[in-house]
Amino acid sequence: MVFDHEEKGFLNIAQRIESKTPLILVGAHVGAWEMAIVRLADHNVLNKVKTVQFEINRMERTEHQILVNRIENPIFDIREQLNEGKVIGMLADRPINTSYVLTPFFNKLFSFDTTSFRVAAATNVELAFFFAFKKKDNAYEFICTKPKYYKYDRTIDKNEQLTLWSKEFSETLESLLNEYPDQWLNFYPAWSCEPVLLNTQNPNKGPTAS
Repeated sequence: MVFDHEEKGFLNIAQRIESKTPLILVGAHVGAWEMAIVRLADHNVLNKVKTVQFEINRMERTEHQILVNRIENPIFDIREQLNEGKVIGMLADRPINTSYVLTPFFNKLFSFDTTSFRVAAATNVELAFFFAFKKKDNAYEFICTKPKYYKYDRTIDKNEQLTLWSKEFSETLESLLNEYPDQWLNFYPAWSCEPVLLNTQNPNKGPTAS
C-alpha cells in the first residue's frame, strides 16, 4: 500500500539535527502520533531523536527511548541528550507526576504535563509542537511549529507562566482537533479534574526541572 503525506515545518527539525542543535518536541496521543516517529525514521534522523516514554512499570526500552516510570527518573539522561545536541520528544497529555497545570481546553480544563516546558526553560533549549494526522484516503499530514525559547520572567509567578505556555500548546492542539475531530479518543476521566498520576507511590520520582 502506498501512502502520501504532507509536511509542514519539518525543516525546523532537520535544520537543528544537521547543526546538532538540541530541540524539544511536544505532542499528544492524537491523530497518527506513532506515524510521526516513523516519519522521522524515513528522514534518517530517528537515530538522533530520543522519545520520552511514560510507562507505569519498568519495561524493555529501545535505543530511541527514555523511560519514565515509578522506578526510573531520567531527568539527567534528558539533560545529557540535549547537551549532545539531540532532539527530545515528549507527549504532554498524560501527566506522570505533579508537574502539570489545569489548562483551558475545549471550554473545560484539562491536565497537561509541563515537564517539557520546565526542561526547556532550565536548559535554554528551543521547544516546538509536533503532530501527525490522517487526511483522506491514505494521506497523512505532519506538522511542526516554529521552535521558540521559553524563559521564566522573574516578575511573574512561575506557575502562571507554565499555565500560559501550556495554553499555547492546548490552543494549537484544539485548533488541529477542530480540523480532525475524530482523531482523539480518551478512555479515562480528564475534564476539570486532577489526573491519575503514574507515580502514586512517590510523586517525586518523576522528572523535574526548575
